[in-house]
Amino acid sequence: MVTVENQIKADLSRTIYLALIFFSLLNYAVNGIYAGMKYKGGDFLNYYVIAKLLLAEVNIHDDQLRESAIEELQVQNPHLQIKKFHQPDYPPFWYMVLSPLTAFSYEIAFGIWLSLNQFFLFAALYLLFKYFNIRIISLEGAFSITLFLNFYPLWYNMMEGQVNVFLLLLIIGGLQAFKKDSHCLAGLLLGLAASIKIVPALLIFYFLLKGHWRVVFWSAVCFAFTVAFSLITVNPELVLHYFTSQIFKYGNVPRPEHFNQSINGFVSRLFTDSRASHGWIDNPFFSRIITIILSLVVLSSSIYFSRGKFPKSGVKWNLGFALFITAMLMMSSWTLEHHFVFLYFVWLAMLEALIHNGGFKMQNSLLSALLFIFLAVFIPYQSSRFAGGIFIPILSLKFYAVTLLWFIVGINLYRSARTT
Repeated sequence: MVTVENQIKADLSRTIYLALIFFSLLNYAVNGIYAGMKYKGGDFLNYYVIAKLLLAEVNIHDDQLRESAIEELQVQNPHLQIKKFHQPDYPPFWYMVLSPLTAFSYEIAFGIWLSLNQFFLFAALYLLFKYFNIRIISLEGAFSITLFLNFYPLWYNMMEGQVNVFLLLLIIGGLQAFKKDSHCLAGLLLGLAASIKIVPALLIFYFLLKGHWRVVFWSAVCFAFTVAFSLITVNPELVLHYFTSQIFKYGNVPRPEHFNQSINGFVSRLFTDSRASHGWIDNPFFSRIITIILSLVVLSSSIYFSRGKFPKSGVKWNLGFALFITAMLMMSSWTLEHHFVFLYFVWLAMLEALIHNGGFKMQNSLLSALLFIFLAVFIPYQSSRFAGGIFIPILSLKFYAVTLLWFIVGINLYRSARTT
């Protein structure tokens, strides 16, 4: 009789899990795939345009030449709603990777990219669950899938045609390869992620701290290869100019726009006066100094919280990596909604710590779940009433949520390291 009752409970649970996953897939199909096809990607349009300009040997780092070339392109393609004064802040390598898509019309190119993004997404989710040994048809699996697919930052990635889901796949693929002792493949995948966007290089720094030199070496090899590839395929002066000038220009300026949820965005809104916000003090130099100091505090604290030797790919290792992901989001000069898909790993790392060895206290887990749910929803910041005065801090609500996640992970990692 007990066996029959247990079987009934198991079947009921399985039905509930399947229902959650099915409705999440359906909701994602509407708000992710369909919305992406309808919106047709503001960020992907910039990738597409910059790739075209590179192929035409336009100096994309010269604002005047770039905007003049964009105007000509706009005349030739009046249906393209190209953003003005968009800085090409990715390494030239990324634009050359996407350059084959410029052989198609923009609509077809975006459709191809959106389709590829679906593959990247489900491959990343598969590797995430495999890495953490979580069955999809289980309480942990169904709850995580429900959160991941009903996550506004994921929908935003698809609408904008962003590259972050691909980067997530590279990072998780690198971790899975590392878990399987394939340090060469791990380094190559992580190096490729850093070659597309410089910011993931902070995650490679975590391997350096833990003494996994082979991973760091192969990451450097991959990065060097992508630079060499760019030097061959693009005007070498553009590549050298990016790494000697533009990369510092992009990372060392206040960015007070309301959607920037990094330390830079938070501080810039308080201490600069711009169209986006009217800060309490208008002093860009002071803003940069405060941003640097806070970023160094986050980095040094992350190193301190994650010090010591951790079993490879164990609970503490994963919490340490999760800590550096949240630090990466905080320290980047430009953290938007779509960057929060990297928090998928953070969620599963905390879930793993809760399940195994009591690595997370229940109250911290509940608070973390509430923070993730808060990050999952869209919050309209456009109201002019938040652009100045005492209301400016309201524009940083999601920055506070990520900061709290960073602090919770760091404190729990520190406490678990001390008790063992």
